[in-house]
Amino acid sequence: MTMAEIDRTADVWLYKPGQHKNAWREMERKIYIGPKAQEIISKYFRADGKPLFSPADWMLERRELRRSKRKSKVQPSQVDRRTENPLVAPGDRYTKDSYTRAIARACKKHGIPHWSPNQVRKTKAVEVLEQLGLDFARAIVGHHDDETTTRYYAKEDKARCMQVARAMG
Repeated sequence: MTMAEIDRTADVWLYKPGQHKNAWREMERKIYIGPKAQEIISKYFRADGKPLFSPADWMLERRELRRSKRKSKVQPSQVDRRTENPLVAPGDRYTKDSYTRAIARACKKHGIPHWSPNQVRKTKAVEVLEQLGLDFARAIVGHHDDETTTRYYAKEDKARCMQVARAMG
């Protein structure tokens, strides 16, 4: 997510990612950002055109934080111990895989049950489906037909099934 990909002209921002899974079909992906998310994202704004969230920037911050917490003097041989040409260097942006790995590591580190980013999407889609209906849920997840939304996000309505069973025998 970069600043250039976010249209902030209205009260609800519009994020159009440059890359997404249906780009090859020449489909446009639009993600609407409400006031709660705007407040969070605003803390990460940057004027240099780079992604708002960057593994490379995080690694740099982490090194600086660790260095500042040192209690002993840095030895000359330890001034910069980074590998000149590492096999895997942190990228300038998170991919879907690196994002998922980062979440998994954080969960493990803090003893939180593992979860994946897609669970957030599914949880919100189910909530919208239950509170506002199928049309709103379909629109928010970007599906083109109701069947897809129903297949992936509609829960079995246990209370209604029990009511039918009581009534019909």
